[in-house]
Amino acid sequence: MAKFLTAGFITVLIVLLLTACTDTDRIEGASINRIRAVATTTQVADMRRNVGGERVEIVTLAKGDSWFNNYIPTKPDLEAVKTARVTFKNGAGLDDWLDAMYQSAGSKAIIVDLSEGTHLLDLPFQNQPAPLPNPYYWLNS
Repeated sequence: MAKFLTAGFITVLIVLLLTACTDTDRIEGASINRIRAVATTTQVADMRRNVGGERVEIVTLAKGDSWFNNYIPTKPDLEAVKTARVTFKNGAGLDDWLDAMYQSAGSKAIIVDLSEGTHLLDLPFQNQPAPLPNPYYWLNS
């Protein structure tokens, strides 16, 4: 629970700081600025939408039922990473592909690794001699 509060606080802080010092697009018919952001997974995107609300325009990279290890970036994904002001990644080894994508796109976005400071539970995985840290930490109770 403390991890989600910390991640939420960091997100709110980043959104407020970027809103104060950026010339992002205006929401049609409203007087607030939107921060362009990227999330590596639908779970991360949902958390950011719930915290950032209308202030965040978020693009999700690995969508729906796609498996994170098999994710292949598209041209629109690369453009989203390039133009984002902030990128939220799950971390914990789940979306390590983001690092190469970030460099390829020439992104200058702030990267927030939501797994930093999180105690990962060890879970047994099929065909592994020992339990491995669970990168799906949002399911940990």
